[in-house]
Amino acid sequence: MGTAASTERVSAHATYLLNDFLQLRERYEMLHPMLFDAQVVSQYGSSKQARGYIVLRRSLFLSCCQDIAKLVRDSDSNTPSITRILTDLALPTIRADLRQRICDAELSSERLETDPTLAAIYRAREPDQITKYGAEFDEKYDAAMTAWEQLQGCAVVKACYTIRNKITAHTEISRSTYQPIDISTLGITYDGLKPTIDAMQDLVEMIGGLVRGASFTWERFNSVMTESAYDFWEDKTRGFT
Repeated sequence: MGTAASTERVSAHATYLLNDFLQLRERYEMLHPMLFDAQVVSQYGSSKQARGYIVLRRSLFLSCCQDIAKLVRDSDSNTPSITRILTDLALPTIRADLRQRICDAELSSERLETDPTLAAIYRAREPDQITKYGAEFDEKYDAAMTAWEQLQGCAVVKACYTIRNKITAHTEISRSTYQPIDISTLGITYDGLKPTIDAMQDLVEMIGGLVRGASFTWERFNSVMTESAYDFWEDKTRGFT
């Protein structure tokens, strides 16, 4: 596969990663009040709906854990995961191609200038602009790799990967018998998910900037997701704790 085709694949993977991460965020926003909102827990966790509430809470929690494991650590070449994309970005040819594309996008409007005087000014300063945008790209890449080192080594990600592997099989084999999985033994708690998801979001945003030269409107998305959770749980207080 040529460099251009490889870069296009990375770009496509970055788009898929964002979409998959948004689905994870949506599931977590539904789960969060089940864990930490006193009104929701009181209303549903100790009523006739309690059993269904517990089943839904467990299912959402496990789904989030499995998605964290998949989106962070899956390394198959066709998987749009953080590790797959950053592995590709570590290749000098792909990174150079992306850097060039970012520079070209930044300079595109100046290169279309038809006024002779302005066009001459833009051409004269273009080498400095290319150096500037290239340096900014490299700084963003270094920041992404630093964030990646911190994320992939965190205990929650490792626990989610263990959960994903065990839950995929549904059971563990011990002494030739099947036994249910005890999540409490796998080293993760409810309050560990949000900081990890927040760190993933930062890295997904960094990847979008490197690969597509674009950011995502997180503020609007957060507002929509919070409102959806409020509406689902019929929380009239509009203020999860």
